[in-house]
Amino acid sequence: MLLSDHELLSHLKRFNPRFQSLFEKHHQLDKQITELEGPNGAGYNDNVIKLKK
Repeated sequence: MLLSDHELLSHLKRFNPRFQSLFEKHHQLDKQITELEGPNGAGYNDNVIKLKK
């Protein structure tokens, strides 16, 4: 049986510590970039570009 994307992510986060760590780092970085860019993306600058790399 194939897992849906959501089920697969849940499974990997639960049973794969490395995946969980990378997923959490990605989530925090995405949150930081979203806050810097602001609601309309006007905060896009060199700092955001560096974070996205």
